[in-house]
Amino acid sequence: MKNQIVKSLSITLAIIAVFSVLSISFTATAANYTTNYRQYDTPENSGDYAYWNGSKVVRSSTTNVNEVKWMQAALNYCIANKGLSASKLDVDGSFGKATKATTTAFQKKYNLSADGKFGPGTIKKMKDVLNTTNPNSVSANTSNNSKITTYKLVWPVKDVTTISGMYGKDGGSTHYRPLNTTNQRIHSGIDISAKGCAGKSILAVADGEVLFQDYTGARGNYVIIYHKNYNISSLYEHLNKVYVKKGDFVSASKVIGTLGKTGAASYKYTDHLHFGLMYGKATSVDYDIWKVGQSTKSFSPDARYNKSVVYSK
Repeated sequence: MKNQIVKSLSITLAIIAVFSVLSISFTATAANYTTNYRQYDTPENSGDYAYWNGSKVVRSSTTNVNEVKWMQAALNYCIANKGLSASKLDVDGSFGKATKATTTAFQKKYNLSADGKFGPGTIKKMKDVLNTTNPNSVSANTSNNSKITTYKLVWPVKDVTTISGMYGKDGGSTHYRPLNTTNQRIHSGIDISAKGCAGKSILAVADGEVLFQDYTGARGNYVIIYHKNYNISSLYEHLNKVYVKKGDFVSASKVIGTLGKTGAASYKYTDHLHFGLMYGKATSVDYDIWKVGQSTKSFSPDARYNKSVVYSK
């Protein structure tokens, strides 16, 4: 009887060990089919290249593994969004047969030399293709002859479009609203609110990296995202729930939290999203200035008055 128990126990432990090994193996080899190329290093050197020579990956001395991952993720993005007919790649930094085949398909689609090598010409073309979703610079007759950049953004609150608080300071224009009549600090964003809006989904307005996610007594739960392709940062305040953390990479339209009235909004205002935009990559110093409305980097997110901002329907 004792021998039978020992034997049964041994078999059970052996089965557990096998499943544990299989589980670990599966986790280690799980494929990464991401299309988010922005989380990897962009090849910037004129001599960057990578290709498969039939037995191993060959990279230039200036091209690192993360840049190869950029190539693979960018190809996946083109498959998902640009009509590239090929199989999605496992973004592992290893430029194997599959990556060569998909690179060749990309080269054929855009009339490049179809050698399967991801070299300077292919890198340049890929950047051009990816930039078709980036801001389009258009000439405009402005007082300072500057360029207006069109920021194509996702509206940040699902199913709520009412702007209840305007951007700016008292300047005689209807879209300005004083935040503090004593020191004329500007309201460095817009408030979005409507009856029954509590708990509505808050969306990332474009692809980007979460720079800050924290809580303050004034701002409540807030998130700041840097959108590298536009070189702007977006700010979301008074969130009830937050679903992202610092360092996360998010895609446009990703739900990053829910609308609420945390922070100062809890005792002074109703449920709303305070939404702001700032030129460049926000730093902690920028944010300290931005949050009190003194930053010259902030600009109006209100498309009715700022024609450089366009929201998708």
